[in-house]
Amino acid sequence: FFTMHGTVMIFLAAMPLINGFANWLIPLQIGAADLALPRINAMSFWLQPVGAMLIFTGIFSGAAADTGWTGYAPYIVSETAHTGTTLWVAGQILLVASSTLTGINFLTTICAMRAPTMGWMQMPLFTWSIFVANAMLYLSLPALIIGTVYLLFDRTIGTHFYDAAAGGDPILWAHLFWYFGHPEVYVIILPAFGIVSEVL
Repeated sequence: FFTMHGTVMIFLAAMPLINGFANWLIPLQIGAADLALPRINAMSFWLQPVGAMLIFTGIFSGAAADTGWTGYAPYIVSETAHTGTTLWVAGQILLVASSTLTGINFLTTICAMRAPTMGWMQMPLFTWSIFVANAMLYLSLPALIIGTVYLLFDRTIGTHFYDAAAGGDPILWAHLFWYFGHPEVYVIILPAFGIVSEVL
């Protein structure tokens, strides 16, 4: 339950809530008819429930992920971690892909579809907060993508990226995860600050 709670709060509650506000407000604030890439927007949206189903599948099989939401190696790649952990890792990859596509859409929209008279310094604060948050996301997401794919490979095809006994490095996961995890705090809080700034 700790694993599921952390994953759901970050990837299936906070980030989709922010993206929902941004989908609605950014075109209105910058004078665009819609986001720049509506099909990518739809794909990003539908990756969320598919990723959620994968994450939760282990619960229904009685073998849910039990590694904590940070999924620290070497425990997550050990034989004692439940089989639902593999599905949890696969679901995480889909949710990261969804965030990546959403960020592409927001950054493209803000850069290319502002009203002709709206310069960078005329953008509303909420739009700025989404722009900066997604720029930070792109500095940190590659580390999570790489680390999570390594986890999936360790659990499915027998690689040893995080297995110290086979020459891997369990600390590598901690470095990759927290290179993402620390900026993620600001990716979530900056849009909230942007909303408060708009209201004030």
